[in-house]
Amino acid sequence: MSVQNYDTFNVVIFGHSFVSGFKHYLSNQMKNVDCDLTLESFAPQFLGLDHFVSQIILYGESGATIMDDFTLPSFMLRNMKPRIAILDIGGNDLVLGTSVPAISSAIVDTGLMLRDLFHVEQIVICSLLPRAAKTGNLSVDQYNDLVYSVNNTIQVDVKKLHGISYHTHRGFWKIPGEGDMPVEKWSWDGLHPNKPLGRNKYTNSIKQAIHFGRHNLIKV
Repeated sequence: MSVQNYDTFNVVIFGHSFVSGFKHYLSNQMKNVDCDLTLESFAPQFLGLDHFVSQIILYGESGATIMDDFTLPSFMLRNMKPRIAILDIGGNDLVLGTSVPAISSAIVDTGLMLRDLFHVEQIVICSLLPRAAKTGNLSVDQYNDLVYSVNNTIQVDVKKLHGISYHTHRGFWKIPGEGDMPVEKWSWDGLHPNKPLGRNKYTNSIKQAIHFGRHNLIKV
């Protein structure tokens, strides 16, 4: 079913600490305005997406992994019926030593479950982001090499799948006119977005992912 310009629908975003922090940021913004909206209804208005998004539901748990901690909230999915799901998961699994094929498969399988069991029409899988701080037993270079491998694997895998696409978090590596952008410029600890540069870049990238999902809905 395609989407018309006047249609509005729900979006769900799954993630770990980035999404948890994003939810906290939106909650703080909502406290600064006089409104009776829920966070789910405030988010699309604040992000300028309310002309096609009714509600944005954010599920993020800091430190969670796909293999051990991640479960899909069945009741919410059946009740809210999101047409687009954004998946921003997988980085914590790398830290624990999970293999690239296992992480890539788990992320794509989550997308397939959302599509096939909960009838989410468009799933957008976001790229894993690099780090500039040693985490677990991996050096920075080792971790970032694995990130590159996971991202490449997912990009290849989703090309043959209907309703599942890949979104690259853009703008985290380069500043126009300045060449390469090291992680330290957008992160306060080598892992998480700083304020305001990292936060704004992440916010814009999530908005782009939602627009990308909508574009794919229109194409159907």
